[in-house]
Amino acid sequence: MLQEACIVSVSGESSKSSGNHGEVTGHSCSGVIVDRQRGLVLSHGVAFSPYLPDEFTSHQVRRQGWYKPQDTDRFNIEVIVRPRSEKGQPEASDRFLQPIQQPIPAATTAGGKLASELDSPPEKKCSAELLLLWRCIDFDDAVRKLMPKYDNWHFDEPPNNPADSRRDPSHQIEAVQSCVKTDWMAEVSLSWFALLKLKESEKGAESSAVVGVEQAQIGSPVMAVGTPFGVLCPSVFMNSLAKGIVCNTAGKGGALILTDARCLPGTEGGPLLTVDRDGKWMLLGLVAAPLCWKANEWIGLSLVCSFHAVLDSLAHLVPWPLIPAAAVIHSIQEPPHPALSQVEKSIVMIEAGEIWGSGVVVHVDESKVYLLTCRHVIGSSSKVKVVMCHAQKVRVTGNVVYATPSESVYDLAVVEFPNPRVKLVPVRETRRYDQGEQCFAVGYALFGQNQHMKPTVTAGVLSNVVSWQGNPIMLQSTCAVHAGVSGGALFNQQGQLMGIVVSNAKDVQLKACYPHLNFIIPSTTFAKAMDRFVQTKDAGCLSEFDSNNHYLQDVWKLQEPKPLLQSKI
Repeated sequence: MLQEACIVSVSGESSKSSGNHGEVTGHSCSGVIVDRQRGLVLSHGVAFSPYLPDEFTSHQVRRQGWYKPQDTDRFNIEVIVRPRSEKGQPEASDRFLQPIQQPIPAATTAGGKLASELDSPPEKKCSAELLLLWRCIDFDDAVRKLMPKYDNWHFDEPPNNPADSRRDPSHQIEAVQSCVKTDWMAEVSLSWFALLKLKESEKGAESSAVVGVEQAQIGSPVMAVGTPFGVLCPSVFMNSLAKGIVCNTAGKGGALILTDARCLPGTEGGPLLTVDRDGKWMLLGLVAAPLCWKANEWIGLSLVCSFHAVLDSLAHLVPWPLIPAAAVIHSIQEPPHPALSQVEKSIVMIEAGEIWGSGVVVHVDESKVYLLTCRHVIGSSSKVKVVMCHAQKVRVTGNVVYATPSESVYDLAVVEFPNPRVKLVPVRETRRYDQGEQCFAVGYALFGQNQHMKPTVTAGVLSNVVSWQGNPIMLQSTCAVHAGVSGGALFNQQGQLMGIVVSNAKDVQLKACYPHLNFIIPSTTFAKAMDRFVQTKDAGCLSEFDSNNHYLQDVWKLQEPKPLLQSKI
């Protein structure tokens, strides 16, 4: 599958609706060859949007959700591919399934040079024609419900960053990206896909794409393949890999996939791959939006349209199957990391009025359930709603047993609620933190109280352990953390609770958010007090959460701590 990724380059005269009428330009993105024998390529609509004729914006096209060009000369399309290796289709490396911080797969070296058998083959340019542009309805519906305009979602480019300045010819990287000037064209640049046909196919070649029958599973390892910045420099960027996990899914049949594989502009249309238990590559989806922002904050996740949604939407428009039945395999995906097998039963959503956040189940008995969250999630509320989204959104009222004062170092609160008789799994805490170890952040990120979604999972490493007098006082991770994850959990590879997520990093002056730098309260700061409370039900035990230590306060305020005065006696 890695060899089937390609670059799709489109050039021609821009349309009136693009805002650059009459200008001859070029745009590009990634794609995937789904059938070499028939010469069929799937890609994204982003590279075509500037060249679509004005009739494309008609009500009829919008209603029917597809467009077949009458004037094929309008588009000059080239597909850049790398010839198949004589060794045939490579299987997924075992390293793909190892912890995320491990390199994948590293090139061997000999005498300071790449081994000859690993040299990149030369790129080949193939002319192609556009057979069809169409909207993936299930993906489009999921995006509209999950990411409505009133929530200030932006794709392709950050808000308050004029497109004209990004398209300056002197900036080559920006120049290869699409110029979206209208909401309709923005839709094309997100939910529309392109079916292309190479003018020269490979006679006798086997069908390329291998598709599984299962929906993407949260926590499954994935690999995104694409070419950052498109045609800017294929010999340098072509078919780059980005590794991550499936963070969440939404829509009919999981049409929308969120992944923390770090894609870049130009990778739109590139394949998202996973592996089965036999180590075979499987096509899971196509990258739709490598970058996205919500309310001016970069999210750090990529949007992917599931390949099943692509096939289902296309099946109504073409008279022949895009993927032969032999290419649809009935094997089982490699399961998510074992640490994630029970997390959806350990993490709940907490609603305090219009505010929502996450909570971590720490104890379950016959009558009561106890959870930890952040003080700033519950605010001044004495009662909150606890929602178990894994159990048909069972909703109960919880009582705030204890919350640390606002001046306290640690932002913690304890909530109790009646046992709802649904499956809940209390977490197990760890007492050990190894800088660089793999970890997972879990919580109800971004999408609010009205979405029927499981908790979002992101992967990273424990980037820092800040200690004082030999005791951890703050953890930091590279997991992507967003609004709504506050009060959620950081787990290690054994599925043990490392700590409670408090926030990500923000630069107030620059108004910038850094989702891959976040702050966690270590489990060692609250585990013993929480155990005593569970045994005695005495809320006084929880006062140990409080600390007014000035050194710790400076650390959590991200200020250089003032040294404590030492006695000379």
